[in-house]
Formats: sequence, C-alpha cells, structure tokens
Amino acid sequence: RDVNERLASEQRVGNPTYTSNRYLSGLVERAGFNDLLPCVEKCELTVADLLCKSDYELVQTLKSANLNTITQLKALVANKMAPPCCTANEILTSAKLKHIPTLVSPLDTNLLGGISVGAITEVVGPSGVGKTQLCHMLTVTVALPKERGGLDGGVVYFDSEGGFSPERLAEMATSRFEGEVVPKEFLRKIFVFPVQTSAALLSNLCSAQFEELIVDSGVRLIVVDSVASIARREFGSSHIALRQETLSQEAARLKQLAEVFQLAVLVTNQVTTAYARGAEVSNDLVAAMVTPSLGLLWFHAVNTRLTLAYSSVRVQGADVREMTVAKSPVSPVVTVVYQITGAGLRAVNPTQVPLRRSSNNFWSPNDGLQSRPLEAR
Repeated sequence: RDVNERLASEQRVGNPTYTSNRYLSGLVERAGFNDLLPCVEKCELTVADLLCKSDYELVQTLKSANLNTITQLKALVANKMAPPCCTANEILTSAKLKHIPTLVSPLDTNLLGGISVGAITEVVGPSGVGKTQLCHMLTVTVALPKERGGLDGGVVYFDSEGGFSPERLAEMATSRFEGEVVPKEFLRKIFVFPVQTSAALLSNLCSAQFEELIVDSGVRLIVVDSVASIARREFGSSHIALRQETLSQEAARLKQLAEVFQLAVLVTNQVTTAYARGAEVSNDLVAAMVTPSLGLLWFHAVNTRLTLAYSSVRVQGADVREMTVAKSPVSPVVTVVYQITGAGLRAVNPTQVPLRRSSNNFWSPNDGLQSRPLEAR
C-alpha cells in the first residue's frame, strides 16, 4: 500500500503512536522530504527519536539533512503529534467509538453503552463464575462483521490460563442468530498470544510489531485473561514490591495503547482471601473476606471494576450469578443478576429479580464479593 493508505489506516484506529517508524516515514514523504526518506527508513527513526534527540544527533543520523531541514521537520512532526484543542461538546458528539456493548442490557445501560474505549475494564471473580465467558462475548461482538451486529474490528487476546476457545466463540456467534450458521471468517480477526510470564506480556505490548498489528488489523479490543495468574506464578509473598512495579508497568502500557489507538482493554482478575486483623477465633473459625487479588495499587490502576460472584438466589429453579459494578466513573454501584447460556451471559428479567442500587457511588475493593468463615490455620 502507498503512504496515503497506510496513514488512513492508522487514523481509523486513533491518534498516531510515538514509536512507529512507519508513521514518521509517512509524514516525511507527505511533507516532500523525499531525500530524507531512505535514511529515516534505514535507521528506523521514530517520532520519539526525532522529538527527543538533539539537532546535532539528528544531523549525524540523517546524513543528507542540514540544520534548517531538521528544524523544519521537527516543527512539522510536533504540530502533527499535538492533538488539537476541542470542546467537551465536540468530544461528546464525535463519531468515534466510545463503548463496546456487553449485550447484558442492564449493565450496558448503567455503563452508558458498554465497556469504555480508551480505558481499562477489570472483571474479577472466583473460578467458573463467567469471567472468560464475558471476554469471549466481547471478542465476538468486536470481530463479527457489521451486518451481523458486530464492529468488524480486530481483537488481541492474551491467554495465560489456556481458557481461550474458538469453538465457544463460534457457538456464541451461532446462538445470537437463533442457530443460523455464522461464517467463521470473523475468527481470522482474533489474534491469540499465549503468555506465561510478565516479561513475555510486556515484551509483546511494548514491541513496534505489536503496534503495527493494531494499526493493520484495526484492533478495537485487547483482552488479558488473566493478569492475576501470571503475577501469582512469578511473585511470592517476599517479592510484593517487584510484583507491584511490574503490574504498574503493565497497566501503564495498556492505558497508553487504549488512549493512543482508541481501543478498549479488558482484563480478568482472580480472588484471594483476606483475614481480618485481630479477629476472634471461635470454634476453629476465623472471619475472612474473599477479595480481589493484586492489591490496592492494581485496583487504582483500572478505570472500571466488575465483580462477579455466585448467588444464593434461584430464579425459576435455576442457579443464577451476580455482577456488580464496583467501580466506575459513570455508573452507580449496581448489581445485575445473570445466567450463562449458549450465547454467553444473559441478564435475568428484572421483574423477577430487581436491580439493587446503592444510595451513592462510593465503592470499596470488596464490593460484590462475599465474606465467608474459614477454618483457622
């Protein structure tokens, strides 16, 4: 493709990135600096290099450029990279994608359309409660063609637990259309990265090739399932500081990708048991709270937290589960009762089980998860 097609492709998924040689090459070519183009491509010069290096260093790198040319090129790139000033109303009324629907209607209503683009949404809960099912649902929504109700976008799926299932994706897609066979071409838009270590995850997230994949494939969603399993495998109780530093790096990079490329990030988290300090032990039992893993630092790193839990409620004789919006910049604390079906998560009719709203939007790391007594250890 020529440079105009490449730039148009990049603009479709959001603002250009600072670390892409392809973007800088396109700017150089469009601005008419054709004599510099071979050197820019050969040296793999990026926008970050151009804006951070001194004029002298750039003259040494770009042999065919003089100081005046370097000054002009820097000014051009700086103006191109700086986002223009706009009003809040322009942002609100822009045609850019703002949310990706979960198709759980009460949840989408409270989140103003679904999980937010440009932000990190965390799904936390015990094993088997439906975290991966929700990840698969959103993956299908993004990858399906527009005529099938999807976004016709790409998905990057980091799988650390071996839970990714293309068969389940196909089943969900078919179930949405009442058994009609859906062509499986949409699976070609889903890129699965098995990861077992934090180093492997960060290496993929920070590579130039990964950014090119986002641009070339029109990626609208990044899934990390699960961030907790990697951290728990690598870091014991004696390496908490290192674990928190690594998690901060992962969160910062995911947020950067979400904001720069205007995509949504969905991560799953596990639960752990927090014992109450000074709790009285009675009959070999001690008070304990089931709480999300990874601590407060990670809790503050995510923009939205959805907690999933098993429920004691039964609807028409069937078991149901609960999803609580425990942290959100737009939603009150609200609980949705749901069941898992062939099409994924389905909200139970609110006339059968009314939504429960709190009187305010304050939250805590334990919202939506239940305390339970455990045997003393």
